Amino acid sequence: MKKYLLFLVLTVLWISTNVQAESAHGDNDIFAEMKKSYGSPKEQQEEIEKIKHVEDISALEWLQMSIGEKQDHIFASMYNLDQHGVPLHKPASYYYNLVQEKLTANPNLYDVNLTDILSSIVYEKEAGAREILDKMKQKF
Repeated sequence: MKKYLLFLVLTVLWISTNVQAESAHGDNDIFAEMKKSYGSPKEQQEEIEKIKHVEDISALEWLQMSIGEKQDHIFASMYNLDQHGVPLHKPASYYYNLVQEKLTANPNLYDVNLTDILSSIVYEKEAGAREILDKMKQKF
């Protein structure tokens, strides 16, 4: 009985430690929504690696893409911001819809790159990201 209880406690600690580590920062937060679309861990990892190397594009280019390509570019922009320490607390679908709405309402943004548009949305919607985005803006 003691061994079982010890095993149970250690298992719970191990699981909670991994969940905290994943949710603190990194691919698991950003790509969690995408991973649901892919069956095997190998397929998931291949897609993540592909997205990490997607080039930034203009808003006009983004608007002309298929839904799947648009999603890949949203994930890539999220990954880019995450790598700079910008906290992203919403799923990609949330940002996707806001980018689409912003571009529909503001055709003058068509020549702006997608990551900058996403940055402005994150700045507006997530107060915790403002300080980091302000520092990034000063660097560039």
